[in-house]
Amino acid sequence: MERAPLERAPLERAPLEIRAVVEAYVSRVAPSASAFGFLTLVPLRFQDKPANVLAPEAGHEDMSVGRIFRMVEQHEVVVIPSVYKTKKERRGLTRVLGHLRAAHPDAVVFLVQLPDRFGTELTKGYLRTLMARQDALYDFGTSGVLMELEGDPEGLQHKVRQELLENAAIQLRVQHFENTLRTEVLECQTVEDEHLSLLWDAVPKLLMPGFPALDRGLLEQEDQVGEFRLVQQYVNHQHVLLAVSGQHDFVVVKMRNKRSVTAAEEVESIYQEFCLLKHTLDHPHIIRCVTMLHSQSHVYLVL
Repeated sequence: MERAPLERAPLERAPLEIRAVVEAYVSRVAPSASAFGFLTLVPLRFQDKPANVLAPEAGHEDMSVGRIFRMVEQHEVVVIPSVYKTKKERRGLTRVLGHLRAAHPDAVVFLVQLPDRFGTELTKGYLRTLMARQDALYDFGTSGVLMELEGDPEGLQHKVRQELLENAAIQLRVQHFENTLRTEVLECQTVEDEHLSLLWDAVPKLLMPGFPALDRGLLEQEDQVGEFRLVQQYVNHQHVLLAVSGQHDFVVVKMRNKRSVTAAEEVESIYQEFCLLKHTLDHPHIIRCVTMLHSQSHVYLVL
């Protein structure tokens, strides 16, 4: 079976062929697409380069960072055409994009993937190779990746405009989604805050005399609540802690996150426990409730 044209070229000739392809494409397309800046990763041999073409000098892999920045500032779109077949090309692309992201993160940059040779027979195997290269190029995170098999100036401009319109449409949809989501989150937060106020303020005031009012200034730290210094957590009871009062008495602090309570029955259960252990039950073998603390986020039974 005949091998794909990509495989026939000797490895050492690949850079020369890549330069020939890039030269042919740039000389054909750049003069008619003056709004775009063409930045190549390989030196170009022809003498009269169009003003919108920037390439490294012969014998050098890199270009002046200042020249790259001027290219971006002078053109609405920067196009980087190459075959993207060798590691050298990918290294060059990484360097150039690194410079652009540092100084011009909003620059519109398109990678144009060229064939190994213009006029190459487009077998299924060769197309698969080109598509695999194109998929890898998307990982560089540019504005778009285009494939050019013929070198058509009008076709390139049409593709770029189309990609820009599609990118703008996607950004609008994403922005709309974010705004909608933000509105829904705010609405949910409002409903949740109203629900919490109803559970921990309105209902206790009406039905639970003696329920401690909200103390917005209650001290809450990792190792302290109010005057009680938290000493250690009881095994298998992450919400029950040993503590020491301001009078150096040992107490037990039982904490409850208010957002974990969703029904008035649960609030009533906490209130009944508070009343029973503080006022009703009086026995040496039954733990007493010293006080109940009520903060923005928690209620604490101090036993």
